[in-house]
Amino acid sequence: MKKIAIIGFGTIGKKLYEQINKEHLLEVLFIYDPKGEVPSPIALPNRPSGVDFAKVDLVVEVAVSQVVEEYGVEIVKHTDFMPFSITALANQNLFNEITQKASAHQHQLFVPHGAILGLDGIFDGRTLFDQVQIVTIKNPKSLGRNDLERTVVYEGNVRNVAALMPRNVNVHAALALAGVGFDHTKSVLISDPDTKENMHIISASSSDIVIEIVSKSNPIGAVTGAFTPVSAYGSIKRALGIFEKGVTVV
Repeated sequence: MKKIAIIGFGTIGKKLYEQINKEHLLEVLFIYDPKGEVPSPIALPNRPSGVDFAKVDLVVEVAVSQVVEEYGVEIVKHTDFMPFSITALANQNLFNEITQKASAHQHQLFVPHGAILGLDGIFDGRTLFDQVQIVTIKNPKSLGRNDLERTVVYEGNVRNVAALMPRNVNVHAALALAGVGFDHTKSVLISDPDTKENMHIISASSSDIVIEIVSKSNPIGAVTGAFTPVSAYGSIKRALGIFEKGVTVV
């Protein structure tokens, strides 16, 4: 049975742990959370410095971008890594170091699609697209704001917004990595007090192709939509080669 480690035990981490225990397709070797809210049998009591990551087949990060900055390079020296705080990788030096170490040690950096759909298609067509854009619309509370009317919070490239609002635009960073990069992917972030949903609108186009994808989900945490934990579990299983019997979507 494949073994994983989870760093972070918030909304996504707890949902993942519940689903893994329900299906028994994976084994969670340990979970680390800075807040110390992990069930004691599998809790890592101290910071994971010096942990033998080689004991697991995959480390899944569902905490904050600082975790990727602090442990990402060390993790890929020993095993595969799936970070959900993708905005950390907008730091070009960090991204280069992680990918170079992963390649040197024959490990993989997996980019999960999280709250959005279609990253596989964006990745396949990335050399063809002239424009890639993502528009995210959230209630002000999800953005830590108190706007009373619809407000464009940010419009520009993904690299800049990843530094400004890292917790709210991980899907923007994932889209950038899958497609035309942080500097060439356009990001729009809108605060709308009249919406209760997290909404993401992706568009990618060239002279021969037009792709538009819209996803909506109700928030189940401070910034997490209802679809994200479900998609996260699917991404983990595919990364580890665990597929549904009979039908495989590729």
